[in-house]
Amino acid sequence: MTDKEQFTPQNTGDNVFNRQKLLDLSTKVLEKIEGRLTAERFRGSESDNTYLGFVRAFSSLMTAHNATLRDSEIALLESRVAQLESENESVRVRVRE
Repeated sequence: MTDKEQFTPQNTGDNVFNRQKLLDLSTKVLEKIEGRLTAERFRGSESDNTYLGFVRAFSSLMTAHNATLRDSEIALLESRVAQLESENESVRVRVRE
């Protein structure tokens, strides 16, 4: 992807940004930056500052979104553990009787 190309995200139909989609997006950004940095000659562009501003905003949004995903996954896991513990406790009570 060059500076002049427009990035159009692929619509998955459900517009859900799960961890895999966030990883795919960040990979594309990193590939673009790596391509610029590893080229034979680095040429600055007028749009570099704007692009880097968007990358910083994107990074902050990804961090916040990932934390939200993690928190929701932890809540789901905690409820599953509580359910398993209650099922395990009811099995113990039956065995004692």
